[in-house]
Amino acid sequence: MPVNRTTLIRVIRRIPDPQPAMPRALGVDEFATRRRHCYATVLIDMDTHQPIDVLPDRTAETFAQWLWEHPGVQIVCRDRSGSFADGANRCAPHAVQVADRWHLLYNLSGAVEKAIARHRRCLRRPTTPTPAAPLVEPAADNRPPQVEGLRATNTRTRHGQVQALLAKGVAIKAIARQLDLDGKIVRRYAHRPS
Repeated sequence: MPVNRTTLIRVIRRIPDPQPAMPRALGVDEFATRRRHCYATVLIDMDTHQPIDVLPDRTAETFAQWLWEHPGVQIVCRDRSGSFADGANRCAPHAVQVADRWHLLYNLSGAVEKAIARHRRCLRRPTTPTPAAPLVEPAADNRPPQVEGLRATNTRTRHGQVQALLAKGVAIKAIARQLDLDGKIVRRYAHRPS
């Protein structure tokens, strides 16, 4: 049957919306119709996951008025917003208020992130197992074997510089200024032969 599309739309709009059954568990959350300017509240039947109604704002008064007009809600599933808690306490004091799954996971992940950030120093980087180094025989004069690496090389270089300046008769404070080292380090290098 040929028909105009506007006629079909008009016929569909005349069909009344089905009245949802009063939910046992009601999900409540706000959403932005215009970010940072205009918010609304969506009400969901948590058993069927179907939207029930959209409230024009996110205030406690509007939510309490809706609960007053629709008695029978046993569970209010909400975020931590105080306005929804106030509205539920006013007009559905017998209803149990619980946090919804998304907000539970969101809050849990935030708490875990804070705990990890606080204890970051306790965490170690995973290391790959290195093969055991062969045993090194101690030197004949009972000195420990020399360690290799950048830090060890720098330490030996500074020690040699301090010993050379001491041999020339330069004072420890002057050596510290000249090499831009702390006086305690220069004194330590000066009193150790190797």
